[in-house]
Amino acid sequence: MSTLPSPNPHFLRGMDVSQYQPLIDWPTVAGSGIGFCFLRVSHGLHLDTVFARHRQGAKSVRMPRGFYHYFVPTQSVDDQVKLFVSAVGRIERGDLPPVLDLEDPPAWATISRAKRLGLVIRWLNAVEQALGVRPLIYCSLNFIRDTLEDPSVDVSILGTYPLWIARWRVPPGQPPQIPSIWRDWAFWQYSDNTTVPGINGPVDGDVYHGTLGSLRNLKRRKPPAPRLKNKAPARTRRSRRGNDKRR
Repeated sequence: MSTLPSPNPHFLRGMDVSQYQPLIDWPTVAGSGIGFCFLRVSHGLHLDTVFARHRQGAKSVRMPRGFYHYFVPTQSVDDQVKLFVSAVGRIERGDLPPVLDLEDPPAWATISRAKRLGLVIRWLNAVEQALGVRPLIYCSLNFIRDTLEDPSVDVSILGTYPLWIARWRVPPGQPPQIPSIWRDWAFWQYSDNTTVPGINGPVDGDVYHGTLGSLRNLKRRKPPAPRLKNKAPARTRRSRRGNDKRR
């Protein structure tokens, strides 16, 4: 059983679940100290089979809940957006911002590196326009550098979106390392193997970097959506890479 990565009182404990946790006793979960949750809506063009039930369960105990989409770069971005937006419907009271889940580098192998960032921005802009809320980005420490970065594009645009960092096995009391394009993190998935009363089997454990009050106001922040820019040819050779390390 994993515990909180730090006793810091500003870390609100949460979890993320999907059809791999089909049966959840939501009153028991809420009574165990879990203060928020993220629910998987879709994986590519596959709708999570228990999303609607989990959403209703979280609402029944008034638990703040966010919704995430696992992005598949080889499938139509527009169709992935339509599936996600149709399932979510609209952002309601108690909902958190939508999330784009970026992972699985081998799945991007057949996509030109120069085109990868454009796919990500297309999803982010379309979902923000449809739901009226700026999305979060979920990724691990080196995903941006190893999978999306290319001399022809400026990945720093992603740093304008709130970050949900996946970083496991961090020594107790230490913060997670984050990609260099971000200055801070909003959510931290600190483990893929926590135990939560009311759920059988392992659960992903998360914390929020703030208070319950700021969490409830998170979706109200909506700065203008950034526009994708290509890098202009540089006259001097200068690296833009950060000091990223693999988890």
